[in-house]
Amino acid sequence: PYYPYPAHAVPVVRPAVQTFVAPAGQPGSVVFAGEGAGAFAGTGAAVFAGQGAAEFDGQFQAGIFAGQGQAQFDGSGQVNFATQPGGGVVGGFNNFAGSADFQGAGIVGAVGTGTAAFNGQGLGIVQ
Repeated sequence: PYYPYPAHAVPVVRPAVQTFVAPAGQPGSVVFAGEGAGAFAGTGAAVFAGQGAAEFDGQFQAGIFAGQGQAQFDGSGQVNFATQPGGGVVGGFNNFAGSADFQGAGIVGAVGTGTAAFNGQGLGIVQ
């Protein structure tokens, strides 16, 4: 059935979730955009940009983060950050073992071995 919108209403369009996966048996990456959640385990790189939450658990040689929200590190390693005008923060971590959790709007990425979980609206890349 067709349900027209009233003249004063504006329809809300949510982006479709798109997932691209390399053929089985070949190294590749997963790219997704839209709204939802995902969890990945292994060795490689993971990035999430958008609004929501990201959690990295494991051993990471390097990582970056920037945005507005909350960040919590529980583990050992080097963490550097600087606050920015307007309330944002930008930083990175090196040789970090443990859990790094982020909530808010921004971008976070890490290279290493462990798990990466994303929940929110934005773009995620796992390689």
